[in-house]
Amino acid sequence: MNIILKNFLFFFIIFSSLNCKSQNDVVFLNYKVFYDFKRPLSRDVYMTISDQKALYVEKNNSTVYLKNEAEFVIPDNKDDESLYTDVSNYVIQSEYKYDDKFIVQNLVLNKLFETVQDPYFGNFISEESIANITWNLENEFKTINEVECQKAIGSFRGLQWKIWFSMKYPIPFGPWKLFGAPGLIFEASTLDKKVTYLLQSIKSGNMIIDDTLPKYKLMTLENLVKFMDENSDVINDASRNYENRTKVVGYRNLLEPKYEWEE
Repeated sequence: MNIILKNFLFFFIIFSSLNCKSQNDVVFLNYKVFYDFKRPLSRDVYMTISDQKALYVEKNNSTVYLKNEAEFVIPDNKDDESLYTDVSNYVIQSEYKYDDKFIVQNLVLNKLFETVQDPYFGNFISEESIANITWNLENEFKTINEVECQKAIGSFRGLQWKIWFSMKYPIPFGPWKLFGAPGLIFEASTLDKKVTYLLQSIKSGNMIIDDTLPKYKLMTLENLVKFMDENSDVINDASRNYENRTKVVGYRNLLEPKYEWEE
């Protein structure tokens, strides 16, 4: 068994015996994720983690920041909220609402299930193996909320990620699909800072993880991506007029620009 998983299971045994009363002992995490692609926006993320399973929920309560006078800059730490509350610098509007995004990671099955919602192809559940990312530890440390964290760099599907993690909490589940760190991820960002996750709170308690996913069509991630690629001449034009249609160049998640089967 992977040494990280061994430490994780040991942590949960100790955690359960000291703090909880049943086998439904979980850690509850709240992250804030910031995206800086075409339109900067932020979303709330909640993770519920047990010894064998993790549920990731990215809420659809998006706030979009339309650049006005100031440049949109991802803060270096979560205490800097000024850019996101100063309405004199930004016009704030609600994004078009999809349902919440769900990701379930199951260590027993070594599977990850994710809801995929596309305005043209429809709704799916994608299935893939849990990605055990190789994290290269660096001799650099900083304190986040009075917890000492270490820096690590890893690559996943075409993007490089920088994380700050703490061995105080030997939890391998990170935000989104960032699995396999030696400890709980407090901060994670792509090197170009197009995506940033900031941990807001850690709680523990006795809860049931409801990992029931919507009744969407189930496909492996590889088959789903190939299906969308092969049918990418579906038209992405709001007018739906044939003469104005242009070919869509395949399906790509901005967080996964290159899949492993394409290497």
